[in-house]
Amino acid sequence: MFNHICKLLLFNSSIAISLLAAQYTAAENIDSKTKAQSTGNLLLSEEELNVLRAGQQPVGNAPKEEDKQNSNAVNSSLEHLGSSLKGKRSLIIEPSFSFSTSSVNRFTFRGIEIIDSVLLGAIEASDVDRETFSSQISVRYGLSNKLELSLSLPYSVRSDKLSTILRNQAGEVSRTENLQGEGYGDISAGIHYQLSSGKAGSGIFIGNLSYKSTTGDGPFNVKRGPEGIETELPTGSGFEALSAALTYIYPKDPASLFIQFSHTSHRSDYINRQLGQQFIGKVDPGNSIGLNLGIGLALSPDLSLTMGFQFDSIRGTSTFINEKEFHSSRLSLGAFFLATSLQLNEKQRLNINGAFGITDDAPDMQIGFSMPYDVFK
Repeated sequence: MFNHICKLLLFNSSIAISLLAAQYTAAENIDSKTKAQSTGNLLLSEEELNVLRAGQQPVGNAPKEEDKQNSNAVNSSLEHLGSSLKGKRSLIIEPSFSFSTSSVNRFTFRGIEIIDSVLLGAIEASDVDRETFSSQISVRYGLSNKLELSLSLPYSVRSDKLSTILRNQAGEVSRTENLQGEGYGDISAGIHYQLSSGKAGSGIFIGNLSYKSTTGDGPFNVKRGPEGIETELPTGSGFEALSAALTYIYPKDPASLFIQFSHTSHRSDYINRQLGQQFIGKVDPGNSIGLNLGIGLALSPDLSLTMGFQFDSIRGTSTFINEKEFHSSRLSLGAFFLATSLQLNEKQRLNINGAFGITDDAPDMQIGFSMPYDVFK
């Protein structure tokens, strides 16, 4: 596990160092006139320099400090929601790294309850501790001032520890299993379009559409033992997915309020595989709806803070096993998140984020960082 984590760290570090080196090389070729006309990180086109404040300013004038500060809050919120909309011909390369941990405890009784607290049968208690290290490279390109394409390639290292205790009249049996998984995940691609300009104090609407492939090893593609039990962990979902989201951002100096509604639909598939004594037929993963809301606060022209709440409700999966249909229970994933963003220089930002689960199905804790690099700025 330690070697796998080191690989991920070296992978991200080498990318970040390469981007910094490219940045300093490009900086030597910037003349004083270009520096004087720098307009900072603005959300809209050159014709809409001051989208986040009332009034107009001649094109070519540098934005005021408070305008740059409010723009920083909006950009931070956008990056948290998965887009940036930096403008036409902008190219953003973003390496990121994250770690999440969760614990699932289950208590199962198979038998008869005579009276309260008197049980006849078998009692099984299980505890699953999960840790996931993820690395991802994302590329975003602006086709126009309001249209952006994105592509993401993830790589993850997973580790699960399963501890089980079975107690019955014959005695107690305990068992511990350790499962590992490592590899590329599901590549995803997206398109983001700004539906409104946000002028005159109005909000900004952004439409998002994304597709997730099945390039990672799904749960039915991993190695399994003679009884059909998996011996390694998947790195992908195994099912194609299409997501649509609508984002609304309301800039109010020095903050920006945002809310996002999303829906994800998974494509069902016929597995048609014999796993031990079970024949797996059609599997239809549950669709999900999501809510993401919060506030981005500009603490200074180069530093911002984003906080809020995110929630996903995932419908249960339908699975045909030995020609009989079974349904899993619905999952509810809720978490509070906190993120900070620091503008290191004209081309690069540092984002640090954390999330803390508040529902039983959500990961207990997740922390990560990313470094978006604006290539052509």
